[in-house]
Amino acid sequence: SSSLGAHHHRRPNNSKMKKSILACTVLIGIAVSILLSATTFLRSENAADSTTISMERHQRQQQEPHCENFDGILFISRVIRKAGVGTMFFQSLVDSLLYAEKYNLLPYIWINDDENKPCYDPQVHGVGQNISFSHLTGRITNMVGNGSMECRTGEGTRPGSPNHTYVEKQSYTLVGNGLWQSYFYPLNNPQFPWDDPSCANKPIFEFSRSQIMPDMHRCSDIAVRGWAFKGIPEALLPNDRPIADWLWGHRQRAAVMVNKYFKPQKWLLERIQQANPDPQRCLAVHIRLTDKASGRDKKGLNLYKPYIEAYANASDRVSPIFIATDDGTVLETIQREWPISVSSRIISQQGAFRSQKANIPTFKLLQNDKHRSNTEALVEMYAMARCSYFVHGYSGMAEAVVYLKPSLHTRSVNIDDPEKPSQNDFKQMVKNLESRRPSI
Repeated sequence: SSSLGAHHHRRPNNSKMKKSILACTVLIGIAVSILLSATTFLRSENAADSTTISMERHQRQQQEPHCENFDGILFISRVIRKAGVGTMFFQSLVDSLLYAEKYNLLPYIWINDDENKPCYDPQVHGVGQNISFSHLTGRITNMVGNGSMECRTGEGTRPGSPNHTYVEKQSYTLVGNGLWQSYFYPLNNPQFPWDDPSCANKPIFEFSRSQIMPDMHRCSDIAVRGWAFKGIPEALLPNDRPIADWLWGHRQRAAVMVNKYFKPQKWLLERIQQANPDPQRCLAVHIRLTDKASGRDKKGLNLYKPYIEAYANASDRVSPIFIATDDGTVLETIQREWPISVSSRIISQQGAFRSQKANIPTFKLLQNDKHRSNTEALVEMYAMARCSYFVHGYSGMAEAVVYLKPSLHTRSVNIDDPEKPSQNDFKQMVKNLESRRPSI
């Protein structure tokens, strides 16, 4: 026991222990340094490899034969010249995209300053370097409608098939950064490669102004329409069909094009998210009270009220009601005169410009800032499309909302439709659908 006790109480040699610890520390430091150096080297190698792969991928994209499977290029440079944002983007451009699909043409959009006065803002869309090029150019033929397809406007023609036998070289200039490219990503990634060898012998086709309006918009069976306006051939009218059934055919075709080609830029998506941050469980209401042309009548706020109240009373859940309107008095009237059970749910695009002058639309009052007018209209269309229910009248913007979200076709009330559901029917529909949703 004494030897064990002596061993137990023996004092350690501190100098030797310190030297051992120091040596271990030095070895660990050297090992860590080597490991870090190796890691840094590997990271740099990986980064270089990643950059190389990225560059190779970019070069492959540039070399992709964009025109290989197409019979030509549809240069979409024109739209309805007096159209507002909804009609220009979601009807006139959609018509051209449908034409490109029908005739197997690669679509490319670039709208210059003299092709749409209400929407083109030279201070935004006309800046940047111009692009000039020459290319083989074909011609789009005209067709004359007969019988029930007779067109009762303009020359009575509609765009026909592309003529590949008449080909000559023509010069083109793309001004600034373009109207489409200011809000949406290019249709083709990367943007159209003018020097792509696969496109060299494929002609460009371009509509004339009259082929856009009135020929395409009013006379063509390709075009999509949001209401039955004057000049449409008899065969293309609703005739004995319910207006909702007639609209569904147009909405289905347009929705395919919108889903395929319309990709909003990141900054625009952020604005849409800010305007309507609680998607799905909401009612969208589009109330247009300033101007309505092409055979449409303005409907007062009192016609929208029963349906908005029906939605508010259909469920105990507090769901937002997103109001999009061009009239500055609408939101004030709702907050001042409507029941708090409705007014407390109202949301809208904050800071949006709204007309305080009867019969004068916002895009006319914002002629010196058309980019703002375009942006706010696009934000409202996309924000409304985030909802599950929709109340609206005849409008290019309203049609755009359904193109963006086709399920709204059966969950909406068109104030202008003489066969629209009653407010009680709408309330019951909302009740039934909301009862199936899980609580949140």
